[in-house]
Order: sequence, then C-alpha cells, then structure tokens
Amino acid sequence: MEPETQQQAKAAQGLRGNAPTSRLWRILRLAAALLILLLAVLFLRNLLSEIGLAKVVDALLAANPTLLVATFLAVAARYWLWSRKWRSIARREHLPVHNRAFFPALLCGSFTDLVAPTARTAGGFLRTWLVATRSRMTATKIYGTTLQDQVTNMLGVWLVSFIAMATVPLWHTPINAAGSSLTSTNRLVLSALGMAGILGLVSLMIFRRPMGRYLANRDYRRMLVALYRPLALLPRVRSRFTTADRFAEAAIERSMDVFGPLRRLLHSKRGTLWDVSRGAFLWLAFGTANWLAFLACGAGEGEAPLLMVVGILSLGNLLGILSTVPGGIGVTEASLIGLHIFFGVRPELAAAANLLFRLNVYFFILVAGAISFTWASRIRKRMARKDADLEAALATAREAARGDDHIARR
Repeated sequence: MEPETQQQAKAAQGLRGNAPTSRLWRILRLAAALLILLLAVLFLRNLLSEIGLAKVVDALLAANPTLLVATFLAVAARYWLWSRKWRSIARREHLPVHNRAFFPALLCGSFTDLVAPTARTAGGFLRTWLVATRSRMTATKIYGTTLQDQVTNMLGVWLVSFIAMATVPLWHTPINAAGSSLTSTNRLVLSALGMAGILGLVSLMIFRRPMGRYLANRDYRRMLVALYRPLALLPRVRSRFTTADRFAEAAIERSMDVFGPLRRLLHSKRGTLWDVSRGAFLWLAFGTANWLAFLACGAGEGEAPLLMVVGILSLGNLLGILSTVPGGIGVTEASLIGLHIFFGVRPELAAAANLLFRLNVYFFILVAGAISFTWASRIRKRMARKDADLEAALATAREAARGDDHIARR
C-alpha cells in the first residue's frame, strides 16, 4: 500500500473512531437539556404553588379581551416587520427575490427554532434555504442577507436592553418599590452596566470602518491553505478541490457572498444606524406585546413599566437560549416570572401576564409556522412540476432536432 493510501486509510479509521465520541456528546447535550427543562418545570411548579394557582387562573380568566387581542397582534406585527426588514436588505443587495417568500420563510425558521433542539441555529439556515429555493439562487447569497439581518437585530436587542438597564432607578414608583428585592446599590450597578453597554455600542459605531478594514486586509488565503490539509482527508473535499489553492479561492469567493452584505453595511453609517434602529424597534415591539399582556391582566399604573418589561424580557430570553432547551420552553417562563417578582411585580400578576404572553407567542409561531410549512411544500412541488415539464419540453425539442438532422442528411 502506498504511503498516501495508508495515510488516507488511517484518517478514515480516525474519523470512524470519532463517531462514538460525537454520539456520546450529543447524548450528553440532550440529557443536560432535559435536566435543565425538568429543573425549570419544578421551579415553575413550586413558584405557582407558592403564589396560588387559583389566583393565577383568576387573573388569566379576568384578562381584558381587547388587550389580549392587541397582545397577539403585536406578536404578529413583530414578525411581519421583521420580514420586511429582511426583504429591504435583499433589495439593497439587488437580489431578484420574490417579495412573498420572506414572511413564510421567516415563520418556518421560527417554527424550527421552537421545536428543534438546535439552540436557535437551524431556523436561520432553513429560512435561507427556502428563499434561495423559491428564487432559484445560490444559498450563500441569501445567507449573506440573513447574517446581516441577524447581526443588526442582535445589536438592536443590546441597544434596547442597555437603555432599559440604564433606566433601572426609574422603573418603580414608591408604591411598588417596597415589593422589590433590589437595593439602591443594585440599581446603581445595573444602571452603570447599562450605560457602559451603551458606550460600547457607540464605540462600535465609531470604529466600525477600521474594524472592517482590519478584517478585510487579513491574509485569509494562508489560513485556508493550512486548513485544507486536514479537510483533504475527507474524500468529498479531496475530489472537489484537488489543490489547496483551488480550495482557498472557492472559500474566499463564497465568503464574499456571505460576509459581503455585512462589510458593505459597515462602510455605510446611515445604513448601519437604520438597520440597528429597526432591529431595536423589532425587539421593542416584542416587549410591547409582553407589556400589553400585563395591562390585560390588570397591571396598575407604574407597576410594570415598558422599559422594565423589555429589559427583563431580554434577560429571560437569553437564559432560555443558553439553556439549549427547544424554544426555551419552561426556562424562559420561569425566568420571566421570577425576575418580575424580584423587581417588585405582584406574584400573581407576574405569573399570569408572562404565561399569557408566552402562550400567545407559541400559538402564533406554531399555527403560522405550520401554515408556512404547507406553503413551502406546495411551492416546492409546483417548482418540481415546472422543472419536469421544462425538461420534457427540452427532451422533445432535442428529439425533433435530431429527426430534422436525420431527414436533412437523407
């Protein structure tokens, strides 16, 4: 056996040896997620028992129907505005994408994030693939717009959250201040952290161009050539890219499709401010839906201020993501209820309002996502039929052309 063949055989054996380790890691991750979910459910159960389940049910049954509908509409409006933001990014990149592809694709991605244990990664790839399939475009070009959308949304969430933290001393009126477990020192620390976060985002805006130039001028070719050596042990990579230079050129070309929209955005001050502001508005709309749930359950004046609800929602959502539980189910609810009680909201109001808000979110995503998956299936079947009809027409035209050539030769 030649040395190269022996090396490839050893590499293949090593890859097979790593399979049990990868399977064990997945089992451990699933077990950890289930354990976290169990602990969150137990915590939520004990919390509701201490509050009194009857009080929570009474608050839910007494919810204002008009404000309840407004809560649902605010959740739906957030996703609708999100799809329009994503569509405007694709238009700015001059991509010929059908306008009706964005909203259902976004809902399919959110549905996947809710039901799949992937820590909110599968939904972004799925919505990219759906739009790329509908538009018959390369997925990397669409994913460039998805990446820009996700980054600006994340910066928008940080902006709103830091502003909410900076205003912690103004969250409660004196009537509700006695119910809060926060001390004045805690409030000042949270406010200082919020101000520091705002300054950090301002610094990021000021130095965005130098950062973009630094990332653009790095020698990625040398790094990719070095990366080719271990990847070349895989037969599929080795058959597609025969040399390290070809692999580096293809990777750089694809990376321009993925990171190009984000790089161009960094060079536009107006575009960066506009997209980050829209990301902040989207999160503020989501927080408004949570705030409307508090109003529907009878929150008094100053008892659940909007900025407090938005700030706690950001922290609860983060804890739900870090838990790796699909959709943060159980963990997010327990975090939101516990944090609102900690900040001085009445326990029965905190439980009823947050459960009502989360039920609205789950109901919208599950129903709208299931409808969107049906739409995606119909679109895919329709496109498959069109491709089959086109292939049949081309085959008929080729047969006719061969028949004409045969007659002409005679």
